[in-house]
Amino acid sequence: MSPSDRISQLVSRPWIKTAVLICVSFVLIAVVQLPYLRWVQSLSAQGTPAPALNADSPTGYEHQLRHFLGHHERGKTFRWIQRVQNLPEHGLRTEPHYTQDSLPEGRGEYAPHLYLWWLGLVASLIYGWGAASFGIAAEQLALWEPVILHASATSIALIALRHRLKWLPMSVVALAISGLPIFSGQFLPGVLGPRTVALLLAGVVLGRELLTPSNTPQRTGFHILQALLTAFCLWLDPGIGFPLLLLTTLTAWTRRATVNHWFHSLLGPLVGASMLALACGLDRIPWQASATEFRYVHPLYAVAWLGLGGLRLTPLFWSPANGGKRFWVMGALLAIAGLLPLFAVQIHHGFAGWAYPSTFMQRLTSLDETIVFPNLLAWLRHSQGAELLFILLPMLSAALMIGFACWKHDSKSTDTNPLPVAILLFALLLLSTFWVRWIVVLSALSILYLSLRFDSLWKRSPWVILTVLLVYGSGTLGWQYKNPGIWTRPHGDQAPGTQDVHALVYRSVAHWLYAQNPTVPRRVLAPPEASDFLSFHGNSQTLMSTAWESYPGQVAASRLLSAPESTEVESLIEATTLTHVILPSWDTVLPLLVREPAEADRDTLYDRLQRWVLPPVLRAIPYHLPDIPSFLDQKLAVFKAVDPQTEALGLSRLAEYFVEMRRDEPARLVAEALASTFPDNRDAVIARALVYKHLGQRVDFLNELATLVGDIANAMPATAWDRSVQRAIVLAHGSRLMLAKAELEDCIATAQTSDLLQLTPLQAHHMHALMQHHNLRFPSDDLNNLLRSLGSDYRK
Repeated sequence: MSPSDRISQLVSRPWIKTAVLICVSFVLIAVVQLPYLRWVQSLSAQGTPAPALNADSPTGYEHQLRHFLGHHERGKTFRWIQRVQNLPEHGLRTEPHYTQDSLPEGRGEYAPHLYLWWLGLVASLIYGWGAASFGIAAEQLALWEPVILHASATSIALIALRHRLKWLPMSVVALAISGLPIFSGQFLPGVLGPRTVALLLAGVVLGRELLTPSNTPQRTGFHILQALLTAFCLWLDPGIGFPLLLLTTLTAWTRRATVNHWFHSLLGPLVGASMLALACGLDRIPWQASATEFRYVHPLYAVAWLGLGGLRLTPLFWSPANGGKRFWVMGALLAIAGLLPLFAVQIHHGFAGWAYPSTFMQRLTSLDETIVFPNLLAWLRHSQGAELLFILLPMLSAALMIGFACWKHDSKSTDTNPLPVAILLFALLLLSTFWVRWIVVLSALSILYLSLRFDSLWKRSPWVILTVLLVYGSGTLGWQYKNPGIWTRPHGDQAPGTQDVHALVYRSVAHWLYAQNPTVPRRVLAPPEASDFLSFHGNSQTLMSTAWESYPGQVAASRLLSAPESTEVESLIEATTLTHVILPSWDTVLPLLVREPAEADRDTLYDRLQRWVLPPVLRAIPYHLPDIPSFLDQKLAVFKAVDPQTEALGLSRLAEYFVEMRRDEPARLVAEALASTFPDNRDAVIARALVYKHLGQRVDFLNELATLVGDIANAMPATAWDRSVQRAIVLAHGSRLMLAKAELEDCIATAQTSDLLQLTPLQAHHMHALMQHHNLRFPSDDLNNLLRSLGSDYRK
């Protein structure tokens, strides 16, 4: 045999062809994914610097803080990173209780352990590859797991098709899965979630059904593997897994020739139901439906699967060769008995469960989180012509070929019946009508079907087929890179978008809130999106989050924000153990939670906070937004829960807040109110002095300063420890340094950690500067370090 013949024979081997195409696909995946991965990575590096590394910390950073930012679906991604970082402490079975939101009790957490184990495996590989710690590896996992999943999906498809397709159709499949936006857009670096894996498994299961000849009985292993893959899909997400179960049951029912024994009909349901029962035990799913609302795997899904096994039996009973037609009723009764408990509980309690219209299923990809398509018609109306052409063309081509095959097929022929394939794709189209994400699976199966029929098409008109492939491929590539719409990913030096700027601000707030309260718990009411950042980056507990399970926290937030009385506000803050309330000016969610009071002359807490009319138990704490050009007109207000204040003290602290925030007009107005209402109150005197000093009103400042000097001469103490510090600062502003030193020495002698936490950042900075000037120190190094940390904003 000549060398050329040997090379030709070697290249013709399926595994050589598959290996070459897998390598080509990996290169294309790298071209598509890596620029976006680097952009997401660079986004995390912007803004506030990362906390100091600590290999002994579960998060990899000091004080269990975090720094990863991501790009899309951040709240879900943050919670998965947290679960992975907790694996070394809690093991493979995490606790079914989550305390980071839904204050004060927390909530149940029933995330699928199957996906957690997969993430733990990938994180372990990244850690072994050289990550600084397992916590850092868990953050890097969010970047690399989608890319690994994309490469795995391409490899699985090519390996499964290695004996079925020749070079050209195999190349089409490889390039489609690795390069087409509708497929590559499912795997976004920086996004974690089990639904992408569930959608991939659904494609694998339905692809195996499509590859199965309708006139050939399958072996036992085929039924077992299909059942396991379907069970894994339902375990990861019932919203994808249960429709998949209905589709595979329909497919099995239409392929009567493959049902040659009752054992094969029941094998899949028995294996799948057993796997689901095991999954319920591993995830510690309670029988009480209200705990999960059927959005996670539940024992009733296993019961429903057993019932669907009855439908698989009906073709066997219906066949004249196996008895009378009346026996098909038995299968129908079994199906009703299995499905009825699930549907009855859903209808009775109003739980959508697997039919819940999640935003994931209402988008083709997550590249644009501002657009949701409630149905297929909405997507058709919104999409551009090029997008429709490149997405619908494979589906329309497959539909024409299937229709032609069904028309030409002879019922007496021994060839494969195309009707089951037609029914399967039509059922997928019906699902896509309500959940547009199924279009992704429908497109993949359409391309697979066209590839399987490629030989017959090539024999008839090779040049036409080649021309169509070249035009479609080049057109899709050009449209992907020129279209500025939802399919374009950020890359290179592209500036962060509005949502990314919000994310940078929320991370800054989370780190700042920890720096201002490092020794005490932080329990915060903030918008759900901001709450995700506060919990993840700042290790704070929140009243609610973007997780649907935090609904009780949303109810509590609604009651608090809608409270018309200060006494009710105080009792609700005490009941929820809140320490802070954060209100960004750009938030649109919290106003939706506010209910109008029953009495027309009452205002809600939310409305009063917008007008800076604070209840006695809330104090404004200055936080300066980063200097971002697009954010110059935005505000972010932070309120801290304190012991009930007198009206004079509350107004005094509010005036000092406006001074620290450099808001001259509000500070002047509050000072005027203090002068007219509380002219002799010593807290008001301190506040007015600071306002006059800030506004440059020297005469008024000296008058207030003289009053404070007289108070010290008469040995009149300040009303609180932080007011004594503020009085020392005013004295220092008036060049009464020795009096300021004596005041500071009294403060130092009685200082406790809780006292220092009452200081604002500017007060802490001024106190630290005065102590350095007079060479004073706290007896405890912890207090010195705490004071330095509290004033760190003004040392940068």
